[in-house]
Amino acid sequence: MNKNKLNVFNEEVKLEFFADTYVSNHSLAIEAIEEETGEKYKTVSVNLPDFSFLLEDNEFFFGENNDLFNIKDEMINAGIMALTQEFGASGFCQYSVCKLLVELPRK
Repeated sequence: MNKNKLNVFNEEVKLEFFADTYVSNHSLAIEAIEEETGEKYKTVSVNLPDFSFLLEDNEFFFGENNDLFNIKDEMINAGIMALTQEFGASGFCQYSVCKLLVELPRK
């Protein structure tokens, strides 16, 4: 299941999740698209080429910086992904390694 509903400022937003790959290192990229409009809502993942050696199949770095609406928690609760014990870093930020638990359509 790649669809999820989020409560954003007391308004329900319906999102679809899609998988892709980053061109530079072929790491897994995840995007959230608004179901009703087809517009990009958020890139869920972040590309950290220097830390891609930490990633196993179906793993990606979660973009912690822009998770204003708790998409991370929603995706975990919906069974779409799970946290691992690994982290990557860029500057002063750490990014959780998450394992994709479902097959998402490719973009």
